[in-house]
Amino acid sequence: YNAFSNKFLFETVELASFESAGYYARKIPNTNVVVLVLNTVIYSSFHWPEQSNEERKNDPLQQFVWMEAQLQKILNQNKKEQADEENISDIPQATTKKQVCWIVGHIPPTIGSYRQTQLWKDEYVQKYYDIITKYKDIIATQLYGHIHSDEFRLISSPPLTSSSSSNTSSSSSSLPPMLLHGSITPLYGSNPNFRIMTYDTISGTILDYDVYSIDISANSTSSWTKLYSFTEYYGVDDVSYDSLELIHKKMKTKKDEDKTLNKFVDVHYSKPTKQWVMEETENQTFCNDECQSKWTCVIQSMTHLDYESCISPSSITPSDTIKKEPPPSSPSKLVQLLTAMAIIFFVVFAAKIICGVWERQARRRQYGDVAKEFNLDTNDLTLYERRNSEEGVGGRDDDGFDNEDDSHNHQNNQLQQSSIMLSDDAELL
Repeated sequence: YNAFSNKFLFETVELASFESAGYYARKIPNTNVVVLVLNTVIYSSFHWPEQSNEERKNDPLQQFVWMEAQLQKILNQNKKEQADEENISDIPQATTKKQVCWIVGHIPPTIGSYRQTQLWKDEYVQKYYDIITKYKDIIATQLYGHIHSDEFRLISSPPLTSSSSSNTSSSSSSLPPMLLHGSITPLYGSNPNFRIMTYDTISGTILDYDVYSIDISANSTSSWTKLYSFTEYYGVDDVSYDSLELIHKKMKTKKDEDKTLNKFVDVHYSKPTKQWVMEETENQTFCNDECQSKWTCVIQSMTHLDYESCISPSSITPSDTIKKEPPPSSPSKLVQLLTAMAIIFFVVFAAKIICGVWERQARRRQYGDVAKEFNLDTNDLTLYERRNSEEGVGGRDDDGFDNEDDSHNHQNNQLQQSSIMLSDDAELL
C-alpha cells in the first residue's frame, strides 16, 4: 500500500479518498482523459454492508454520490470550454480541452461467463446504470477485470432486477463499451496475459489493444508473446461500441462466415473446455448452437434475469422482475387441518406415555415391599391392584386419611391381611 500510494498517488485529494474509501479520480497528463477508479468490492453479491445504517446500505462509502459529482464536474468543465470555443471561431479541433472519462474497477456490473452468477447486487446495478446513462456522452469506456478472461459486454437496455417493474426512471440507452480483462494469475486454468492499449488522447476512444500471453504449460523457459491485436483479429476499425456491436451481431448469425464467435472462444480459453458444449476437431474448437446462445446472451447481460430473459424469453414473466423468488404462499385449509390433527395426535400420544410412566412408578411405590417379598415384578401386580380396588383397598383417596403416616400404616396392615390372596395371585400369574 505504501509503495503504491507513494509512487502513484501524488495529489492530496486522491490520497484522501483512496485511504478513506478506496476510490479516486486522476487526470492522465497531456490528454483529455479523466480516470475514475471505483471500489467495486462493496457492491459484490457476496458483500453484506451493515444493515442498521440505511444510508451506508443504499450508497456504501458514498461512492455513487462521489462518482456523480466527478462526472458532473467534467460536464460543467466541458460546458465552460464549449462557451469559450464559441467565442474563438478559429480554434483548432485538435486542441479542444473537453474532457472524457474512463470508468475503471475490479468487479464488473455484469454476470460471470461460467455459471452466469450476478456479480453486483440488484440495487447497485440499477444505480450504476442510471448514472452511466445520464453521463454516457462523456464516458469513453469502462474497464474491469475479476473474471480472469478476455471478454467484453454491450449493454443497450435497463437491467432486469427485482425492482425493475416499479422503476420508470430508466429508458433504453446503449452504455459505453465494457472491456473485461484477463489475469496475470493462472488460478483458474488460464495462461497469464496482459494488454497494451492504444487510445485517442482527445476523445478517449480505445483504438486498439495487443494481448500478450505466456504459455506456462509448455516449459519454464517460455517468454511473453503477442497473442493477437484486437482490430486485426476481428476485422474492425477500433474498440468502440459500434465495433463491438458489429462483432456481437456476427456472433449471433447462424452462418457467421468469418467464424467470429469461434475466434472469440479461441482467445477466451487457454485450453478447450466442456463448459459451453463445444465441438472439437484436431485443429479448432467450434461453438455449437447451445454455446452460441449462451455466449451471445452473456455478452449483453448485466443481471442474471437479463440472461434468463435472453436465453428463454417466454420463461420470464412480469412477476419475475418483482421478486427473484416467489413469496411464501399461505398453506391451504387441508394442510392446516392435517397439521392440526398431527399436533393433536402427538400431544395425546405423549400424554399416554407420560401417564403410563407415572402409573408404573406409582405401583412401584405402593407395592414395592410386597413384590420384593414374593419376588415379583411390579408390572405383574395389575391383577392384584384390580382385585384390591374392587374391595376398596389401595385407592388413593378411598381410605379417607389426611395424615400421610396414618395412611401408610393402614395400607401396610391391609397388605399383610391380603398376603394369602397375593400368593394365590402369584400362582395364577
